[in-house]
Amino acid sequence: MRTTSHLLLLASAVLTLVACGGDQVNSSPGTSSNTLLVQASVTSSPTLGIQNSKTGDQFQTDITVRVWRVIPGSPNVALAGAVVKAKIGNSEYVIPAGNRPELYRYSVPGGANDLLVTLNVDAGADFVHNVQRRAPGIQVFTNPLPGQSVSIAGLAGQPFHVTWTRPSAADIAQLRVSQYDQQVADTGSNDIPVANIQQGDAQECSLDRTNSVQILSSAGSQLDVTVRQSLSINVVP
Repeated sequence: MRTTSHLLLLASAVLTLVACGGDQVNSSPGTSSNTLLVQASVTSSPTLGIQNSKTGDQFQTDITVRVWRVIPGSPNVALAGAVVKAKIGNSEYVIPAGNRPELYRYSVPGGANDLLVTLNVDAGADFVHNVQRRAPGIQVFTNPLPGQSVSIAGLAGQPFHVTWTRPSAADIAQLRVSQYDQQVADTGSNDIPVANIQQGDAQECSLDRTNSVQILSSAGSQLDVTVRQSLSINVVP
């Protein structure tokens, strides 16, 4: 028999998941030695020349991981020589060292789409294992469309209405249209003040949707999994 306290705890958990916005069921903070600061991003972007991409083969995924050893009472130490692995769906990649001691970076063809991303870091006795977060899925702009002409006069001082489709709400959404660059709710629509729309060809319109998980390690450790969509519009007087 469930007690009132058990029911309250269950309700609290449900509210927490809803408040986060994304699908927190597909999320794990992993396990660790609590000696590493790990900041990782897995970002899927449209390949060059393909606007408003709709399928995973039209994307490239960039994996960036930064790793420091945390020593209490001393500055963090950039950790070269770690073994860093990222698994996207069923494909696992060893992430090679970048141009800084703490940096590991790799790019692979194809998008993370809505696949589960798993992160593992090992350096001797230091480790972060089985951190998981699912990508938020591909969003597609329904307004504007690639190359669309937008008339400032035609807006008559009213906001420019941007809409997009997405499988479900992501934790975070960052919308950029011309001179507008703001974090917005991932509801599928947002109004851009006309003052932020700059006249000119090839004005940027892009949306980053990100699912995040705090890694169970030193404070500030996090995995972000992002899908970026982009196109350009022409703004006329």
